Amino acid sequence: MKSRIFSSMLKNGASILTLSAFAIPDAMAQGASTDTDDAPVIEEIIVSAQKREERQRDVPISITAYNQDFLDDLGVDDFGELSEITPGVNVQLQSPNNPSFVIRGITSDDGSAQQSPRVTVFYNGVDVSRARGSAFEIFDLERIEILKGPQATLFGAAAEIGAFSVITARPEKEFGAEFYAGYGNFDYVKAGGFVTGGNDLVQGRLAFQVRRRDGFVDNVAGLEGSQSPIGPDAGNLNGLETFAIRPSLRFTPNDDLTIDFIFTYEQNDQPGTAFLSAVIPPSAGVDLNANDIDAPFGELSGPFANNLVTFGGLEFNPLINGLAPVLNPVSDEQLAGIIGGEQLGLFREVIDFNLSVDWDINDNWQFSSIIGYREFDADEVFDADGSQIPFLEIGELSEGEQFNFEARASFDYDSIRGFFGFNYFTEDNSQSTPAVLDESIFVACINPATGLFNPAQCVNPDGSFNRLNILTGQLVPSGSAPGILNITDTTNTGEFNVFSFFADTTIDVTDRLEVTGGVRFIFDDVESGVSTFFQPSAAIFLQLLQAGQLGPDQ
Repeated sequence: MKSRIFSSMLKNGASILTLSAFAIPDAMAQGASTDTDDAPVIEEIIVSAQKREERQRDVPISITAYNQDFLDDLGVDDFGELSEITPGVNVQLQSPNNPSFVIRGITSDDGSAQQSPRVTVFYNGVDVSRARGSAFEIFDLERIEILKGPQATLFGAAAEIGAFSVITARPEKEFGAEFYAGYGNFDYVKAGGFVTGGNDLVQGRLAFQVRRRDGFVDNVAGLEGSQSPIGPDAGNLNGLETFAIRPSLRFTPNDDLTIDFIFTYEQNDQPGTAFLSAVIPPSAGVDLNANDIDAPFGELSGPFANNLVTFGGLEFNPLINGLAPVLNPVSDEQLAGIIGGEQLGLFREVIDFNLSVDWDINDNWQFSSIIGYREFDADEVFDADGSQIPFLEIGELSEGEQFNFEARASFDYDSIRGFFGFNYFTEDNSQSTPAVLDESIFVACINPATGLFNPAQCVNPDGSFNRLNILTGQLVPSGSAPGILNITDTTNTGEFNVFSFFADTTIDVTDRLEVTGGVRFIFDDVESGVSTFFQPSAAIFLQLLQAGQLGPDQ
């Protein structure tokens, strides 16, 4: 039997029509009965915040848990929307590559390869908290648990503020399938589903989700009358394009042993983030009505402006053989190689392997282990000045890989229960932030009397801008002098090797009082490094040379 559901919802200002089709289990098709046919049934969520399955109301921790049906009913698609339904939690997604997890007003948003997070994100029992790989698609889940407050004993030292624990849906023996699709304005498309089934020994599940949306912040770069004649490739801002797939297998050799293998792949390929300048106006020559442009809008093109004379530049090198400064032309291809991409936006890949074993040794003892491997590779390009001026363009190239192994034994003797075990975690990450600064514009925008940035000196009322011709010392229209590009690159690296031993016990003192205590010993071995490449300032060098304060051999 099949059932179809048509519904509509409002999401991110977009009206979305969704269609889903799913197979109905036999019990439902036959009309499963309840104690009171007309009485509403409140589903009880089982959580594993204390490393064992318990009813949520029995866990003495500030915890909020949601299952997939609840998230579907509210139209929750990503981490950011959990903020709207969870008190004391705020998740901001500047992009999937730049998440910020906030619990009780304290944030964890440092993307450095050296910085350990203060809010931990767990994916199927494994710490995936490194910022550039910690945001991922929410689909086909068993549940999400959000724990508030220090959780160092249960989840490690990184969970000093709290933790997010995401558990994906597992394969089932009975056949089941579901497909859903939705469409909204800004060409928003969402589609996904799953299929599962198997036998007594092996069960499988395949789930996927695709989401895309055009940028909802208009970008006039490339339009007639703009100062950025680079064509339509710049695109609108704050768009979305992501694909995720998750095949999984479950082996059940007997009733006491369960082995789960889960593979997850996710790719993000989306346009730039809308950093809009509050002091530099976009071009006034663009016909907004003719191009159906709504406010707020921007003019962001990044460093790739296709016209080397007007928007490209020269790279400064120091004196060679004491004769003269060298200004080397820099092409768009060279800029793309330096900054990490050919246009504004993000390209990121995340790969995750997870193998878990659960063995019920007897009625009182259980053994569990988890092996996890995860890697991510992300390149993101920002127009950091938020304007049409090729003033400051920044890239971020991040990559990392990690391995996790955990083993623990759990026991339950009615009035006393708990667990103990150990964990080994290793991680190797790097983050590079190349930046391109056009010194000919920087100097033109600086007030020589105050030394402060004053865009009125270099940006005209119509949005066009000027450069300082460093060889003549005169302000000239941008098209009549090349830019002088100053290129810097800072890279930080971090290698972590963490061993921890932990134990946690709960004792029922009376029917209404229980006492819980835990301990975790952690041994950290951390190696970090920083390297910086920078060029000397061409503007300062040439001005000193013109003023006679530098000789040709200095």
